[in-house]
Order: sequence, then C-alpha cells, then structure tokens
Amino acid sequence: MWEDALAQRLEGESVNALFVRMALQCHATIALFKTRLGAGTREEVEALLALPPEHRKPLSIVRFALEDGEEPTEDPSPLDEFLAGIGTGEKVLYASTGPIGSDDAYLKLTHILTGFTLAALDAGIEERTDAP
Repeated sequence: MWEDALAQRLEGESVNALFVRMALQCHATIALFKTRLGAGTREEVEALLALPPEHRKPLSIVRFALEDGEEPTEDPSPLDEFLAGIGTGEKVLYASTGPIGSDDAYLKLTHILTGFTLAALDAGIEERTDAP
C-alpha cells in the first residue's frame, strides 16, 4: 500500500497530505483506533469534519478495546481527548467494540460496512432519475 501511495503523491506533497486528499475523495471513511492517535489519521478525520455539511460523506470511528490484561503501549489520553471532542453536532458513527478479532468487533464492523453499502445504494438510486 505504501508503495502505491508514494507513487500517487503530487510533487512536493507529503504522505499525510496524500492520505488527506484521498480521504476527501472517498465515498465513506472508517477510522480504526485502539490506543494511539497518529498525526496522519488525525489530519484525515479533521479534514473530513471541516467539510461543509452538504459535502460531508459518511465517517465512522471504531475504537477497539484492549485484550483482557493487555496494557496500552502508549498513553491513550490524546486519543480519548480527540474522540471526546468529536460527536456533538457531527454526523459520525462511533462504535466502541471488543478487542480486535472478537465477535463484537466483527459484528460492529459488519454493521458499519452494511450501513455504508446501503447508503451508497440509496444515493445511487436517487441520482439515477434519468433511468428508463
């Protein structure tokens, strides 16, 4: 994936800027978190939320729980604060799941992907008003 991403960069564009540009072009975005908030992911989510409401696309944030007895490898406070600042007045589907690979995580990811698919189909049907 990184090789493909590097080949798509515009001259002088950083990898983070590339991923922000790609996120803005997507039909829907899912941001996956456990304990760490990466600078690039933060930029992508902030860019999506900065769009005017009429241009926003579905955004889902999924937060995976730690395994039983697992200690965070990094301080989760920056991620907690960032996620706490999102939501009020924003159209964001936030899902807190069990650990990665758990039945709960699979169920919630399936729910999100199904919702995105149905929304895309609905949008496609609305746009095809010229169909016979």
